[in-house]
Amino acid sequence: MIDSIGNVIHSKCFGGSAGESAASIDLTNESGFYIGGVTSSCDGDVTGCIGNSDYWIVKTDSNLNVIWQRVLGGTENEDLKSLKSTNDGGVILAGISNSNDVDVIGQHGCSGCSDDFGL
Repeated sequence: MIDSIGNVIHSKCFGGSAGESAASIDLTNESGFYIGGVTSSCDGDVTGCIGNSDYWIVKTDSNLNVIWQRVLGGTENEDLKSLKSTNDGGVILAGISNSNDVDVIGQHGCSGCSDDFGL
């Protein structure tokens, strides 16, 4: 985190032994953060991996301590593009899915051969 004049006041890394990337961040109702992106890891901070690459959502407190994390996707590739907190304390996700199993249903092409917009 950076203060209003550009000084680093807090930094932290999240992830595992494979690749992660953050795509979006939003405030929670409790002054913490929802951080969303993509993971290919199955270790470290990442638990519950599913496929090649999955949506990865981390909820933190205001000091970036992890409250919970969740992996969502199917056995093919998912790519989270954005998230937004909701008034009831939840979070809505938007991205790309190439799967048609596990957490992803209704793929319009064949699993693994075409992308769909996924929520």
